[in-house]
Order: sequence, then C-alpha cells, then structure tokens
Amino acid sequence: MLYTPFNSLDINAQRELVRKALSIIFSTTRGNMKMIRPLHIARVLAIYPHPAFLSVIKHILLEEMREVNVDGHKWRLVEIRKTSKGYKFLYRKVMQ
Repeated sequence: MLYTPFNSLDINAQRELVRKALSIIFSTTRGNMKMIRPLHIARVLAIYPHPAFLSVIKHILLEEMREVNVDGHKWRLVEIRKTSKGYKFLYRKVMQ
C-alpha cells in the first residue's frame, strides 16, 4: 500500500502515478492491444481499490491518458466500454 493516501495527493502527482502504472503495464504487454480497467492500475500502484480511488483513476484515463509513450512505442486509447464491473479502456499500439 502507498503510505500517502492517493486522494490526498495533488492532481499532477496522481497523473504521474497513473502514467507510471500504465508504462509498467504496457512494457510487459506482448501484443498490440491491451484492455485496462482502473482496478488493474490500482493493483500496480498497490493502493486499496476503494471506489473513490477507482473513480479518480477513471477520470484521469478519460481526460488525460489518450496517448501514452512507453519504450518508444505510442499507445492510443481506441475504445471505452462500460460493463457491469465498470469501465474498460482498450489501448492499441500505434505502428510508426
């Protein structure tokens, strides 16, 4: 668990943590597409999956993380799905 509560951080620090979690997830992905839920990011950050934390992560993904550069590859958000378990974000690797 993070010693500093996730919600007490300022928005820029929260964005950086989400960006680092996405880079960890994408660097271990072998394919060209990856489905990500806010719960996955919470697990990578080792924070408690409280609905308030997941909501903050969801809003950061919706507003800020449309494109992410990881290891020289660009990952672009192509689809957002609302399911019974919450939102799923589909990212695709952009070939350059």
